[in-house]
This record gives sequence, C-alpha cells and structure tokens, in this order.
Amino acid sequence: MPCIFCIAVFMALAGTVTAAVMDTMEERLAGKAASPIKRVTDTGSVARLEFSMPAAGKVVPVAVTVFKKVGRVRIQVLTHDLTRPDAEQLEEELAQTLGLRIVERSSAEGEAPVREAFEQEPASSPAAQPEASPRPVR
Repeated sequence: MPCIFCIAVFMALAGTVTAAVMDTMEERLAGKAASPIKRVTDTGSVARLEFSMPAAGKVVPVAVTVFKKVGRVRIQVLTHDLTRPDAEQLEEELAQTLGLRIVERSSAEGEAPVREAFEQEPASSPAAQPEASPRPVR
C-alpha cells in the first residue's frame, strides 16, 4: 500500500546536505522519536532515516529520506493506522523539528491508482503462475 508522504525543503540551507547537517537532523529527531534513529541508507546523494514517532495516541513508523544534492526531503508515514489529518500533523511536526518547509503532499486522489493495483493483485496460486520454459543447454 502507498504511504502518506510530503516533500519538504530546507529553509536555511543553500547547496548540498553535508554530513554535519545529517548529524544535526539526527540529533533533533532523537529528542522527539519513540525509538532509536537508524540511518538505513547513506550514500553521496541520499540518506534514509527510519524511526518511530508518537502520533494521535499511537507510536508509528516514519522514514525521512534526504536527497542531499538537491536539498529536498521526503517525510513518509509508514502506516495506515493514522487518519490523513493526523499523518499530516505528524509531517508538520517533523518538518518544524528539522527546519523544513513542506512544498508538496501526497493526495488521496494520487494514491488511488496504487491502492487499486494492490487490491487487484493476482492470486499467487501455482495455477495463476505462468509456466517457465526450459532454457536450452549449450
């Protein structure tokens, strides 16, 4: 299922995101997160942080993906246990914590085709699987 997400930009950063900026982001999130911050991906162009946050009386998984070269961030709420308003409130809280400004949000209309595709997935029974043709031996 698709996740509710938003795209944000740094309000006070010109240029690429440095290691020091990433460290500062992790420190800020650590003060709010309900679980340790895990940097699951960190390359020269992208970093992904995963952790849990309290929201609407629950603890929910969140991912923050930083596109370092362009200074953009995707904040994803990785559950459907929150209403859209609660998820957007959590996104706002995270953006404020990180010094970001949200510039775009996912929409229910945009997610509809993905939801429909998930609902129409074919059965995984052996009868529904195409038969593999043998490869010639050389």
